Amino acid sequence: MNTKRNSKLEIKQRSEESTQGLKLRRRKTQKTQEEKVKTLAFLAASVLGLCRSVAGLGDNIIPENYTNHFLPRPADGQPVQVGVGWHIVRLHEINVDDMTIMMTVRVNVAWEEDRLQYSGDLHRGHHSRLLPLDLSLLDRLWAPDLFFMDARDMATMAMMDEVAGLWLTANLTLMYSFMVRVTLDCQMHFHSYPFDHQTCKMMITSYEYSTGDLQLRWLGPGVTVNHRLHKHMPGYELTIATGNISSQAWCREKDCPIAPSSAAMGYLELHRRFSAHLLTLYIPSALLVGLSWASFFWPPEPVPGRTVLVVTSLLTLVSSYAAARQSSPKTDYVKAVDVWFFVCICLNIVTVFQYAAIILLRRRQKHVQQMVVQPARSGVKESKSHLERLKERERQVEIWARVILPVLFLIFNLVYWSYYLRHRKGVDEEEEEE
Repeated sequence: MNTKRNSKLEIKQRSEESTQGLKLRRRKTQKTQEEKVKTLAFLAASVLGLCRSVAGLGDNIIPENYTNHFLPRPADGQPVQVGVGWHIVRLHEINVDDMTIMMTVRVNVAWEEDRLQYSGDLHRGHHSRLLPLDLSLLDRLWAPDLFFMDARDMATMAMMDEVAGLWLTANLTLMYSFMVRVTLDCQMHFHSYPFDHQTCKMMITSYEYSTGDLQLRWLGPGVTVNHRLHKHMPGYELTIATGNISSQAWCREKDCPIAPSSAAMGYLELHRRFSAHLLTLYIPSALLVGLSWASFFWPPEPVPGRTVLVVTSLLTLVSSYAAARQSSPKTDYVKAVDVWFFVCICLNIVTVFQYAAIILLRRRQKHVQQMVVQPARSGVKESKSHLERLKERERQVEIWARVILPVLFLIFNLVYWSYYLRHRKGVDEEEEEE
């Protein structure tokens, strides 16, 4: 009996302890939730206050005597330092006929505006580095008049609003970033097509201000590119290079009335991938040339078969060259692919003339044989010797054709591939002017 009573007391005591523990946990959970609610309310109030402060910041930081037509002159009288940089987001089209490149670029521009009235008290929390401003303030502030020098067309991007942003740093530096679709002119040279290497220039400069008023500098790495862009360019390999800060002269005269402007230069290097051209142009055309040479090992008696083989190879080469001309860039000068097909067609034509020479020698042999079988006629010995000379000449033509033409084609390949693979830029330096 005592054992049963003790067990009941222990069970009752454990249940009371578990009940008290559950109440304590509920109180702690309720207290934690109340603290979270207070924290969120504090953060919401802080963000709302910061937003209200930022919303009214534009009217407070611009002085009454501020003029956006004059650039902010530093105290030391030096030119205004404007930082630039751009990131190539997407390369949409490379038009070799118009010699243009269409791309989407994110441009970043930064300059110091010490005329603003701002103490930096709003730079806290998430906005400790960059404080967002309303884009409408840009119409009331001075901004550098930068543009892409060789742009044929430019269009800013917008969806629900313009894809752009304006920020302010604690040291009164304005940062403006925007997305733009640019169609850029690019002077292309196709002397080495399809082994060509194109270099396209992207230059940002100022139209109004000279180097004495405005000086450009690079922001960070300068020119960058989307690392996934190479997957969307099956025909080219893209390389980006950041150039130096130079000057853009607007005229070449010594007494030019317009002073040169500061310019930031970037380079897009496009290396054409030619592996597809090897499989579709070069290897098939080389095989057609070799196929025509198979006629050298056939007896000359079956004239139709040997003629059809040589002529068919020649016509196929000509049609392949016509198709290659349709897909290659339209130029008025000779390209590498033109040189290749010209030599291949010439070798096939030589094969046709070689077989024509064999047929001519055979006809002369028949004529001489008719003279030999006529015993009444004089000069039979001379006819026999002449017949032997014709047969020997026929053998020499066949042997020389089997040896000389492949050797010439081999030498041509060595010169062709060594030259164009070393000179892949395809730039006529005599015509190119910086």
